[in-house]
Amino acid sequence: MTTDVQRVLDAFADLRDRITVDACFGAPVKTATETIIPVAKVRYAYGMGASQRSAAEGDHGEIGAAGPYGGKMSSVPLGVVTVTEDDMRLETVIDEQKVATLGMLVAAWTVFWLARVLIAFLGRRD
Repeated sequence: MTTDVQRVLDAFADLRDRITVDACFGAPVKTATETIIPVAKVRYAYGMGASQRSAAEGDHGEIGAAGPYGGKMSSVPLGVVTVTEDDMRLETVIDEQKVATLGMLVAAWTVFWLARVLIAFLGRRD
């Protein structure tokens, strides 16, 4: 079982080395007058559970190990830092999906309350 667990840990270690800001943007870029540095939120998490059965419990006297393994890795761009000799600026990236989701929620909330007000004033028709 130790070999199985070590193999899974090695696979996650390899993925952890690859999930960096470079996965979103690439390396910082230097020009003659400025340096542009990418900024990203990088997260990873994994978990595992394991069980082992003895030779007496196995069908053919084999010792085995099994368990669920899983994980998640993400790299989300946040913006870029632009550094010049005189100045440093942070230019953020707008997450359009979050803006669209918020717009849909506000629209649904407005329709709900408009319907409630109309029903209260006009009454229900039976």
